[in-house]
Amino acid sequence: MLSRRYMDRVKSIDTKQEQAASKSGGVAAALTTDARGNNHLTPWEVKLQAKTERLLLTWGGYESVRRFMRKISKVATRFAYLSMLNQYMTWLREAKQVTMDPDDLVQDNLVCVYNSSPTDVKTKRRHTDWLDEYVNDYLLNKGLGTKRASSAAAVRMFYKRNDSQLVGDFSVAEGRAVTPDRALLADDVRVVLKTLPLHSRTPLLLEWQSGVEVNRVLSLRWGQIARMWEGEYPLKLEFTGRKRHRKQYHTYLGRDSIEHLKAWHGEWTRLYGREPLPDDLVFPGKQGSGVGHQYLNARLKAVAMNLASKKMVKNGNRSSWHSHMLRHSFKTEGEHAKVDSSLIEFMMGHEQGIQQVYDNRSEIYEGDFVEAYKRMEPALSLDYNEAVANRQSEETNKEMLKLIIDLQRQVAEMRKSQPDSSGAQGPARA
Repeated sequence: MLSRRYMDRVKSIDTKQEQAASKSGGVAAALTTDARGNNHLTPWEVKLQAKTERLLLTWGGYESVRRFMRKISKVATRFAYLSMLNQYMTWLREAKQVTMDPDDLVQDNLVCVYNSSPTDVKTKRRHTDWLDEYVNDYLLNKGLGTKRASSAAAVRMFYKRNDSQLVGDFSVAEGRAVTPDRALLADDVRVVLKTLPLHSRTPLLLEWQSGVEVNRVLSLRWGQIARMWEGEYPLKLEFTGRKRHRKQYHTYLGRDSIEHLKAWHGEWTRLYGREPLPDDLVFPGKQGSGVGHQYLNARLKAVAMNLASKKMVKNGNRSSWHSHMLRHSFKTEGEHAKVDSSLIEFMMGHEQGIQQVYDNRSEIYEGDFVEAYKRMEPALSLDYNEAVANRQSEETNKEMLKLIIDLQRQVAEMRKSQPDSSGAQGPARA
């Protein structure tokens, strides 16, 4: 079964981690504990965890690396920082002929800083200058401008976590000005999404209508959206934590997403020969371990470029067509609908918006979110006019219901004000 296949893969990674732990002195074991404690790792995190294990086979035996990794909790951050440290160590060996291992590197920096003469700035800055050359010469010349800041942060944190901070002035030099990707027009998004097949269109539509990252969408389980069978609209999606915060937040899915999910449920059942279980991935992919966001981005870009060549969409900028731009579109359309920016930021999982909502929880209610989302939904729907008509019909129904309730209340008050004649006696006879 699909879910069993997914769990078998997680177990196989656990086995690899246990094997690596015996060689790496415990780092892999710590990661294994993390995997077992999180039964809902996203498919993307499972893949990153496997890549991290391969790097740990090289670096996990060094105490400085183990100390560095123990203080990083997120799977994605562990992989990114360890990968960038690996690239830096490779550059030191090849470009500077530095053969020191990570433990020796930390120790050598301490010796340079504390055992050198007070005026020997060159020696004290030796490791800082290496990092400066790596970030501001090597990476910049390779055209990796956007990667330089994160690489510098990873290396500096490695030294800092080992109580061997780098000495001297250092900053990431400004690279070439990067032209931002052109924003996606809602009309263009509609045309492109309608052209995609159901299995690609559905997750991208969910990202557009909810504003959450594509990997959050791809990690959804059927149990998380079960309330759609009960008629819940808009369908609430709840999450905990994003990047640097661990707070709870939520967003919604509109009518188009709900209809697509119901259609995909039928297709899922046909493809895998059974009804999905609550713990099954909504988008399992061919291998059962989840669809990759790279695949969706490739499909989105290919279809968009094909339509642009036929003048069917206005934005023909290739770099604009990736799934993350759908989040940008969510925010843009929310602002056009005059929705409070803090509510938009909250639904997108941004820390600032979540904090603002938490700070004003006595003034912001669930109904405020629902009303805000319904104002945004027409602009995020595949058929704008139909969505507007649905919205207007819903508003009309609310007004009619309000009128009926008011009339019923007035009738009840009139009845109360009239004297009750059932028990009244007639005039006395002489």
